[in-house]
Amino acid sequence: MLNFVFVIQAYALTSSNTAVSVLILTFVLPQLIISFFAGAFVDRLEKKNVMLITNLLRAVCLIPLIFLQPNMILLYVLAFIISGTTQFFLPAEFSFIPTLVKKKYLLPANSLFTGTLYGSIIIGFLLAGPSLKFFGKTSTFLILAMLFVAAAVSNMMLPGGGLSGKAYLFAKGKSSSFLKILFNDIGEVLYTMLRSKHILLATIFLTISQTVILTLGALMPGFAVTIVAIDIEDSSFILLAPAAMGMIVGSFLVARLGQKIRKSRLVLPGVILSGLGLFVLPLFKWLSLGTTLIGVIGLMFLLGIFNAMVIIPSNIIIQERAAAAIRGRIYGIFNGFSAFISIIPVALAGYFSDVFGVGSVLTVLGIIIMLVGILPLFRGREDI
Repeated sequence: MLNFVFVIQAYALTSSNTAVSVLILTFVLPQLIISFFAGAFVDRLEKKNVMLITNLLRAVCLIPLIFLQPNMILLYVLAFIISGTTQFFLPAEFSFIPTLVKKKYLLPANSLFTGTLYGSIIIGFLLAGPSLKFFGKTSTFLILAMLFVAAAVSNMMLPGGGLSGKAYLFAKGKSSSFLKILFNDIGEVLYTMLRSKHILLATIFLTISQTVILTLGALMPGFAVTIVAIDIEDSSFILLAPAAMGMIVGSFLVARLGQKIRKSRLVLPGVILSGLGLFVLPLFKWLSLGTTLIGVIGLMFLLGIFNAMVIIPSNIIIQERAAAAIRGRIYGIFNGFSAFISIIPVALAGYFSDVFGVGSVLTVLGIIIMLVGILPLFRGREDI
């Protein structure tokens, strides 16, 4: 909800796809700068405390928007700070799951996690536009701050607390030894990833999925206005909510399919079908308005399912094959790597959308994604 409210505000203030892309990049840039180091911190701290503190910090960051009139500079600054805080939350969240369930339950646990995560995203998408329309900006940002506080309260119910011995030594070290430990931690996990092709490929495909999501986020306002011909405030529940619903359905389909076939065999079909969906999406522009809406909603739903086929198996591969002591760093590196990879397409997507149109950019993006999924098939691989 927060991300899409920021996107709506940016487009409402500027009517520019480029401005929205810059906003997306301010969310992405902290991933590039902080994520590699955030994972090292998370592996040495209680993950419960990391999640609790970061949720409270994100609530505090929204206070200026409650009392000040939003402008692009303020949105950019707060987006950067909130995203920087989130880089510590994400590796703590994803690496915490294997500590709660046995290995044999990772598939249903990740499916349940993905389903509930995207269920909450649906609610956020549904509330973003209508909340701004009916309650106004001030009340909307107050609601968002309260939701972060509620998330922090829920974090308090998780097991764990205090500092581990590793965290104590980490905190007490001198600045020189602190940096040495930090870079040793990062080097250790990079070496592990390079030695394990399964972890490396899972991280790469998670990165591709993240890049597609960020690029679509940058293009959705312009897509809603120029191709689907709907109000920008309505785009959250007409376009993005069906995709999130598809993620929920896809999470349970993956849980069932994963019991019959190898989970890793779901990834490449998910990538190829996602590319095909993006390629077809702009074609609905040439249909009548009613048919366009139905077709786009249906295809966004399918894109959610295809994305689940990539995300869930890739996460399970990392959780199964990576030791608990390095999972936080792996997810930190994934966040940083995905930020590095996605900066160029997100930036170019906004610019080229203003020049050539949103439909052309989606078509090219779809072709690239399909090729990424098809190439391993020529090498005789059906999985990652």
